[in-house]
Amino acid sequence: MIQNLKNIIAVCFLLGTFSVFGNSTFEEGVDSYNNKDFSIAAEKFDSIVSISPENTGALFNLGMSRMKNKEYGQAIWAFEKILKFNPNDAEAKDNIRECYFQLDPNYYWEYRLNGFQSILYSISPNMWAIFSIISAFLIAFMIVLFVKNNMPSVRRIALLTGFIFTITLFFSLITGYFSKQHRTNHQFAIVLHNKAQAIENENKERIHEGEILECENCESDTILFKTMNQVEVKLLTKDVGMI
Repeated sequence: MIQNLKNIIAVCFLLGTFSVFGNSTFEEGVDSYNNKDFSIAAEKFDSIVSISPENTGALFNLGMSRMKNKEYGQAIWAFEKILKFNPNDAEAKDNIRECYFQLDPNYYWEYRLNGFQSILYSISPNMWAIFSIISAFLIAFMIVLFVKNNMPSVRRIALLTGFIFTITLFFSLITGYFSKQHRTNHQFAIVLHNKAQAIENENKERIHEGEILECENCESDTILFKTMNQVEVKLLTKDVGMI
């Protein structure tokens, strides 16, 4: 009992320490950004993201700092990470398009998900789980109502409503699963800078800063990717940012 209490106190202390550290570092990053010290600002926000990868506020400011510093590949990575957790973030998408425009004015970027998917995946898997639980309870209630009530009109309403909630249940379960997959799968990566060189590149495919690559083998220091032209290339992990 005492040991469990000590563990709880230790966890609370660590969380409190991180909260104070995160807030002060964030404020320092904002101050550096406002003073146009974009490299320092990026370091501050990056230190927060390294500890709290889902901190979209830090990711956004990191992306803006990289963008102002003309580190467009790294800026694209930060904004893409935001879209992992909120695919419907219009500002992040606009910033990605601006980065690509600065790299190549002839290239127009479109997000991998369509508008409907972006809306659905913006809802967290936990919320979809809650919708599923509520739907299951309502289905159970409609079953009881159908069995206990002898009035045909009430039974029809219970049957129809139960059918609707059954569809809602399966829709919530399936969408929640794909929403979680979107957030947790690291299938794609961004080329972080223009100095990235392919280790194995038989077709002499040129690797561009900000280019999005599909991961084929992500288990080592060198990663096998497939470009949008379906050409396989191998890059060092330091040259790419997984999203």
